[in-house]
Amino acid sequence: MGERASDRSPDRRPAWLPLAAAGLVVPTVLAGVTLLWPRQQIESDLAAQANQALAAAGFTGASLQVSGRDATISGVTEAEQQRALAAVEGINGIRVAAFGGPADQGAVPAPAEPPVPPAAAPPPAVPAEPAPAEPPAPVTAAPAELDATAKQNLQAGISKLLAASPITFGPNVPDLTAQGRATVGDVLALLVANPGAKVQIDGYVATGPGDGRFTAQQLSDRRAGAVRDALVAGGVPAGQITARGLGEGTNPAMQAAGRRVEITVV
Repeated sequence: MGERASDRSPDRRPAWLPLAAAGLVVPTVLAGVTLLWPRQQIESDLAAQANQALAAAGFTGASLQVSGRDATISGVTEAEQQRALAAVEGINGIRVAAFGGPADQGAVPAPAEPPVPPAAAPPPAVPAEPAPAEPPAPVTAAPAELDATAKQNLQAGISKLLAASPITFGPNVPDLTAQGRATVGDVLALLVANPGAKVQIDGYVATGPGDGRFTAQQLSDRRAGAVRDALVAGGVPAGQITARGLGEGTNPAMQAAGRRVEITVV
């Protein structure tokens, strides 16, 4: 006699199997969401956590702003600054905390210095013999600005150099690497060959926490300035160079790819 359908045991799967699958899938989904999370949301979350940490530490009148992963604290007296720093730097994701606003109302102002008595009037000067007039210095004409074709050709040459050998820096410092110095020398040769060229230098930092010596803005400013100073020392007029720091930038990169400058012919 064949077995009846009601007599067959149902196919039962182990109860732990769905839990194990969820344990593998959920972390993967969370990691993908973290990578796509907007930077503005990350800054907002870090600011909320840091403000909560300040309030929990007793700093009810303090305020805090976050740019990238750098926190700026205001409304804390000088005597309480170290304790406020410790509360904020304990937040996971904060690169560095610094003070950028006025202290609390309770801070004691420094005593005013007594006024300095006016000095005695000097004796009347004896008119000196007039110095012989020097011949006027020759006027050197400024180099002509590059036309559109020359700018395109120069930009193509600079872009090719940077693609083959980027201008890089050591971790957390504004010092050029040996490769970075060599590439700056090659860019200098192109600019000297085009005396009317004007360029803009943009400095960047790699993503991730720093060592606390510089904020992302300070470090990117110094990296752009280091390249500008090298080009000026090589003979490019300072008035033809604009340098600025952009922190992590709109296309953040890790490690050496993020520790860089970009040069644009303007």
